[in-house]
Amino acid sequence: MLGTGRAFPGQPIATRELLDCIAARFEVNVVRRGLAAARRLNIRQRHLARSFERRVEGTRPGDGNPETMKISIDGSEPEILPEVVGGSHMSLSPDHSLIMDVIGHKTLWVSPLVSGKPEKVFEFDDPDVRIDYPVWSPDGKWVLFDRFRPQGGDIWMMENIE
Repeated sequence: MLGTGRAFPGQPIATRELLDCIAARFEVNVVRRGLAAARRLNIRQRHLARSFERRVEGTRPGDGNPETMKISIDGSEPEILPEVVGGSHMSLSPDHSLIMDVIGHKTLWVSPLVSGKPEKVFEFDDPDVRIDYPVWSPDGKWVLFDRFRPQGGDIWMMENIE
């Protein structure tokens, strides 16, 4: 997990082995480009947070959204979390109580992991603007995200997201 100061237990997997596994599992050719990027970034190996042997995602009844699951590094069964809006650019709050995500590259949502309902916290009306990659500050009081427009992108900061 990049930036958390924590490491996963067990032996890391070599970059080439990981890329071969991804290529086989998802039937995409990522090996050459992945190795080139790893060389540029001096990455030789990495730890995995997910097994490629078993699919743990599912859909909610009557809904096409995948469930969000908490997976323990001890190998125990995954735990389904309460409703989380989104699923592609998730950011976990520093106190691990909230997940922020973007829907349709337009709307930021915050979903509580214990109780309560997800809430919309910000939205762009402009059809040419998109939001990507929200991330919480270390104290959880503000969020950074990438705002992209055809003229170029910039970083926005929102305060008092609680």
